[in-house]
Amino acid sequence: MAAAIAIGLADQGKRVLLAETENRQAIAALFGRGPLGYQEKLLLRRESGGEVHGIAIDPAGALLDYLDMFYKLRSAGSILERIGAVSFISNVAPGLRDILLTGKACEAVRRKSGDTWAYDVVVLDAPPTGRITRFLNVTAEVVGIVKVGPIKQQANWVSEVLHSDQTGILLVTTPEEMPIRETIEASNQLREMKFRLAGVIVNMVAPDQLTKEEAISLESPSAVDLLEGPTELVEPLMAFAKAEQLLRATQSDQLRPLQTLDTEMIELPKLGNSLDLLRVTDLAKRLTS
Repeated sequence: MAAAIAIGLADQGKRVLLAETENRQAIAALFGRGPLGYQEKLLLRRESGGEVHGIAIDPAGALLDYLDMFYKLRSAGSILERIGAVSFISNVAPGLRDILLTGKACEAVRRKSGDTWAYDVVVLDAPPTGRITRFLNVTAEVVGIVKVGPIKQQANWVSEVLHSDQTGILLVTTPEEMPIRETIEASNQLREMKFRLAGVIVNMVAPDQLTKEEAISLESPSAVDLLEGPTELVEPLMAFAKAEQLLRATQSDQLRPLQTLDTEMIELPKLGNSLDLLRVTDLAKRLTS
């Protein structure tokens, strides 16, 4: 979804930074590129003039940036990384780790190239819905604990960007009971914490391919007689159609609670068991249409 959003924005002529934080390297594989590092890399250029750049934000690189920004210690930071101190700090202070990760994305938001912004949009592929509130709100927790110094400055600055009108959070779910419950809980928590919920994307929804009248006629005992062809072909097709209609009806019931969230909801169809750039581009068109 993050890649589809980035491509859709690039098709509108935007210069986009697509960032991931969990070292999955899913973005690189999707764009047919080698593993992403901490340096931003051009992934895609569109006919509109828009571009998608990618970066894998890791705690080590973010900490070195932090040491350089506040203490001018990038060379010392490299030594710390070699002796394992970076991993130690990240594990002992996970709150600092998340501030550093979000901080890199926020830096890209506020960075300028000459008189213009370096990027029009930064798309951050954040952790799963169940962990998103903790990931985004850790800055407030750190501000409450650390009273002075560079860490407080960094946390305040990151919190300011994340809570500003510049930032919108899109929750992604699937039409299943547990993901939908997590989405509703996350939505309520985000609003309590004063984040801006920009919408909910429901992915892998079964397409509703029949009209209401067709769906009703499908249940008729004589429905099979309406189709011409050998019985061994017609009956399995009818069984498949009924199963798909049942799945769609079940999903509609499961999605109903999301309507209470009072936010835009976008449904996207399941496009197959595997995704490639062509299919993600199709999702991008559906998101921006």
